[in-house]
Amino acid sequence: MDRRRKSRSIFLFIALVFTCALIFFYIKYVPLVRSFQLILLPVLLLILFFTALNIRWGIIGFVFLFPLINNLPYFFNIFENIPHSPMALVLFLFFFLGWLIHNILFESEPFLRHPIFKPLTLFSLLILVSAIITFFRYANFFPFLSDHIYELSTNVNGVTSSGAIMSSVFNSLNYLSGFAFFLSSSTP
Repeated sequence: MDRRRKSRSIFLFIALVFTCALIFFYIKYVPLVRSFQLILLPVLLLILFFTALNIRWGIIGFVFLFPLINNLPYFFNIFENIPHSPMALVLFLFFFLGWLIHNILFESEPFLRHPIFKPLTLFSLLILVSAIITFFRYANFFPFLSDHIYELSTNVNGVTSSGAIMSSVFNSLNYLSGFAFFLSSSTP
């Protein structure tokens, strides 16, 4: 019983930190167009709810809704000129939050003992460290010398620092979400 309580408290802490990060990510990178949000939010909350109840239902919903969500911005004329995150990534983040809530509410078997998880964990840590280094490199981070990001051009195409930071955040989250989906779908 004590082991289950410890596992539940770890998942609860991760879920709280993840929820705060998800709220920040959603406000910063998802277009807050009202008509777009009226369609997007119910779909995301549905995935969250179904995954929290049953992981298999969440996986089926995720796979079924993936093509719709991925094309949803184009139905509302939200193209590349409006910077936004890939909607499939946003769908996965809500799926993963549902998975965390499921592990808080229901008892699950230990699944991290499979040998494939060691290299995946190592590769995920490598991606995370690389993303942090890339973020600070594009931000021209000098500790205690500045308090904001300078909008410098990072390449000949005119991509600025904030565009490069946004791109590195999306790419690293896409890689990490693939491993997290593998982890969450392997739960018995």
